[in-house]
Amino acid sequence: MNRRHFLTGALAAGAVAPRVARGSQLWGTPPSATAGLLPGKGERTERLLEVHCYGGLSYYDSFYVVEEHGADDGTGWHLDAAQRRALYERDCGWDPSEPLTYFADDADGFAVKIGPAARALAQRPDLLARMRVVVMAHDQLPHVAAIPLMMTGKRLGDPRQAGFGTHVQRYFREQSPGYVPLSYHFLPNDFFDQDNLQIGDAGGAHTASMRPLTIKVRPDNPLPSLLRREAVGDRREAMDALAAFYVEQTQQRYTHPTAGSLRSRGLDGHAFASSALANSPALAEVLGDDFMPVVDTRSCGRRDPIYLPGMGLQAAIDLITHPTDPARCCTVIDGGFDALFAYDTHYGDHLTTQTRSLESMLETLVPQINLPGESDPTKIDLDTTMIAITTEFGRTPTREYNSAGSTGHNPFGFAVVLLGGAIQASHAGVHGAITAGGLGSGAVTPSELRAAMLASFGIHPFEDESFRVSDVLGAVDEVDATERLLTTVLGRSA
Repeated sequence: MNRRHFLTGALAAGAVAPRVARGSQLWGTPPSATAGLLPGKGERTERLLEVHCYGGLSYYDSFYVVEEHGADDGTGWHLDAAQRRALYERDCGWDPSEPLTYFADDADGFAVKIGPAARALAQRPDLLARMRVVVMAHDQLPHVAAIPLMMTGKRLGDPRQAGFGTHVQRYFREQSPGYVPLSYHFLPNDFFDQDNLQIGDAGGAHTASMRPLTIKVRPDNPLPSLLRREAVGDRREAMDALAAFYVEQTQQRYTHPTAGSLRSRGLDGHAFASSALANSPALAEVLGDDFMPVVDTRSCGRRDPIYLPGMGLQAAIDLITHPTDPARCCTVIDGGFDALFAYDTHYGDHLTTQTRSLESMLETLVPQINLPGESDPTKIDLDTTMIAITTEFGRTPTREYNSAGSTGHNPFGFAVVLLGGAIQASHAGVHGAITAGGLGSGAVTPSELRAAMLASFGIHPFEDESFRVSDVLGAVDEVDATERLLTTVLGRSA
């Protein structure tokens, strides 16, 4: 935790006063024309847990296995089939004769099955009944461009490029001011910073105080101690009073005697940061003294003693299920099993890293979701919480460099998963299709995915700071765009 991240967190934790938007309505309140289209109370997403599989999750051996694809030329699910069978039998102890579980038919009429690395989901029919697989496509091949596009729905350089948690925090904070953040972004301590994974806490055109709190996932995380400001001792009250005096003095210098406040948004952010710093012990209390304990995992004969994705997941679940200050949105970057870029399988390690990484993540996550009839308040309730499993792109169904176990980036057709929240049993299934060559048919764009996820909260997705009608392909107005998002991405009737 360095100075920049601590101050960013303090800024995001500032109390936010409601600001009127579109006349008398707060930001994100749907206009009358679309209010009746969005999910209502009891049907909408109230909280979101997003897991981003960093590096490029393979669709054809996880959430979108079509056995017919590649059967003739040894591609897709059939790529390196002998090595796959050996891995399952030798290292994983799985029966390779029954590796797949039918889920639903895609838009081309092919049976889509769940791969063995996702067996934790396949073993829970209640989860499959609330799951929607959405076929995605875009044109950004490098991580550095694909990650921001998938996380925000905007391309690099767009001034409105904001993390999803920023939109969510803006909506709920304007309705209910407070000091404890409502959105969090969990980054592994050893991530590759040039890939733009920090973009998840981008503010875009929102005020800086709406940004999620970014937390580094690491053993012995010092954040609660920093927030308690133990080093200040009994001087804290005096220091806070002095800081408040300087803030007020600065604000007075930018106040005209007749025109009123001339302050910039930067000064507003400065005031919020000062206020948040003074109230940071409240966040320390929410995090608790046992914040982010070490988690380990075992997969296919190997052990990861410090499993950072599991630590981030547990911290996020604890915040989403907090009894007094629950988070509304948590994003966890899954760096994979025992390796940086574990999903980025270029060099002969596709089977081992994809399998171990996805299995480990789901084996950590799924037991933390309530079973039917279970009401454990410390576990995820799918009636209120949506789980999104995302990635920046998929993998090629063919070999890269003509080398066994090597695959390349494939943004032209891949799959993401939405589970629970606004996705009811009647909305489950597959949207779109992926061809044998790895191309998306009827695919959703990153902008459409993010706009639809906002709509699942009952949030109007077409604000100045979020998305445009033109971000929804073929839409002519807000009503048409909203209907398209509901039907394609969320599987609901318009």
